[in-house]
Amino acid sequence: MRVFRIAKEKYATLDGVGGLYSSGRWHNKGTRVIYTSESSALAAWEYIVHIGSLSLLPNDLVLLEIDIPEDTIIELPIKDLVDGWNGFPFKDETMNVCSIYFNTNKAFAIKVPSVVIPNSFNYMLNPNHPKINQCKIIEIAPFAYDSRLIDL
Repeated sequence: MRVFRIAKEKYATLDGVGGLYSSGRWHNKGTRVIYTSESSALAAWEYIVHIGSLSLLPNDLVLLEIDIPEDTIIELPIKDLVDGWNGFPFKDETMNVCSIYFNTNKAFAIKVPSVVIPNSFNYMLNPNHPKINQCKIIEIAPFAYDSRLIDL
């Protein structure tokens, strides 16, 4: 299965180090995690939301296309999530999802719903799981947002 990620060029890896320094909707600070999306378009929207302002977009972005093993994905259906899972600030219950699965190495990939684009999905990858060795970065390509977005 192919997943996508937008990142600064120097972070175009599968080490998940960013999760050690800050929390996200699906993990607690201190948990290695790789946030990916089911499409490059969703990855682009997710990056915009998390950067905070279009004026802060860096000029050294790349798009990673990653092949992951499909037999390792756990899906979290929306109906099973806590009320307010899609709110901000993030709920402790959602922040614990990847932390619980990944810190015990019980899961390699978790499919979670996107808040940014309804009916779309992100895939959280566990870089500490042995299955990370079956992942392959297919392509790393320069990525730039259309300048018309930045002028909005």
